[in-house]
Amino acid sequence: MRSTPIHWLSGPPGSGKTSIQLHLAKRCQQDNRLLASFFFSMNSVGSNELHKKFVPTLAYQLTSTVPGLQTFVSTAIQNDPDVFSKPPRQQMTELVFKPLEECFKYSTGWTYWRRRFKASLFHRHRSPDPNSKPSKLLDESTAFRNLYSEWWNRNIIVIDALDECIGPREQQAIARLIFWASRHSPKFPLRFIISAPTQHPIIRNLFNECRVGMLSDTRLDTRVADADIRAYLDAEFAKIKDSESRPEIAWPEGWPGRSTVDRFVGKSKNLFVYASIIISFVQNTIGNPVELLDLLLSSLPDQAQSTDGGAHYNQFAELDALYTFILHYHRPTGRNPPDDIQGDRVLDLRRQVLHAIMFSGRDLRSPSELDDYLALPPETSDIALRDLHPIIFIPPLQPSSHPPTSPVAEGKIWFRHKSMWDFLVTKERSGVFCQSLPEDRMTRIQKLEAAAGVENIPDSRFWAITKPPPE
Repeated sequence: MRSTPIHWLSGPPGSGKTSIQLHLAKRCQQDNRLLASFFFSMNSVGSNELHKKFVPTLAYQLTSTVPGLQTFVSTAIQNDPDVFSKPPRQQMTELVFKPLEECFKYSTGWTYWRRRFKASLFHRHRSPDPNSKPSKLLDESTAFRNLYSEWWNRNIIVIDALDECIGPREQQAIARLIFWASRHSPKFPLRFIISAPTQHPIIRNLFNECRVGMLSDTRLDTRVADADIRAYLDAEFAKIKDSESRPEIAWPEGWPGRSTVDRFVGKSKNLFVYASIIISFVQNTIGNPVELLDLLLSSLPDQAQSTDGGAHYNQFAELDALYTFILHYHRPTGRNPPDDIQGDRVLDLRRQVLHAIMFSGRDLRSPSELDDYLALPPETSDIALRDLHPIIFIPPLQPSSHPPTSPVAEGKIWFRHKSMWDFLVTKERSGVFCQSLPEDRMTRIQKLEAAAGVENIPDSRFWAITKPPPE
């Protein structure tokens, strides 16, 4: 990795950028090189407000990393309680750079040595314990001096999924803030490691504005990931087999077989999300892993083609085929109503549920909340979502902290990977499952964008719209 202020980890959706960023953040933390990290996610509650939390979160993490900084950040907030409502650049100045400068002056100026000398004399006179610490502030100042001597090796900020920051304007604001912050303070240089899709237009245009020597990049789509995906599949299939103890499961010798793994590796097209969905589908605790794997092998085409009518093979054709298969998959239970919904009715319910998840504007936390929102009979949404666990996250219920209040869910119902959103808002990819914002919900700007033929405004939950059919 070249030593530049900004390093861009790029690649198509599903190529494993978040996993790499998580590993990188942990590794940097172990090596005492990490200052802070921020992971954007459309799956988090209040994801529409994440851009507002960006700078305060970084400032909070820096107070845990930089000794003595908390005092100066707290003072900045007390002096200007409205700082959190100001533009990101002003927040960065008031909550990060100015406190760092004040902390630096306090810990390195001549007054530091005077305070240290006086404290030492006072400490010797009043304290019988020579090992006790004379002053918390002085101790923090000494620690800061030691950290500052290593600043150029401990100045990394990891930012993942910048494209999942909601709204084009917000993405531009965060990206420009990063460029500005990377060159703002020669005394406290910051290095950013950012991940975002290769084809993201807003981020790519902004990155193209960087001066030579400011930006380096690693493109995951140019690296061969087959070996890593194969190793992942081998390990996960082995875990499935080792963890299953049900006597009714007859494991074929050598399951799942080298040819099966090789087939999935080829279909993944370097997208780790494809392999993770395969594993999640097969390891269903209710179903039979052997039968589920056989069903996958018999249902997926040998070579998926793009669904836009063309014969060319694109990178997402196999992933689209897998998403389509899972959306159509419904496992009958044989139980009494209302759990006897079958066929087209299940598909209709799933379309309704998907639309509510994407465009309700609410953080729906449980299937029962979906039932209430859609005015459906109890447990209907649970039935619709039951077999979609490989692609949709349903937060588990946690005991309430105030009994006898009902258990609460931590998180919200959302897609396990953003590529699912991209799939659903593109008619050519998702077909009958395509979701679009109704015209009566569009703003004037959105209607103009739709009329201009924009298929979706990048990465905004409430701006995703499909191109209207030609008249």
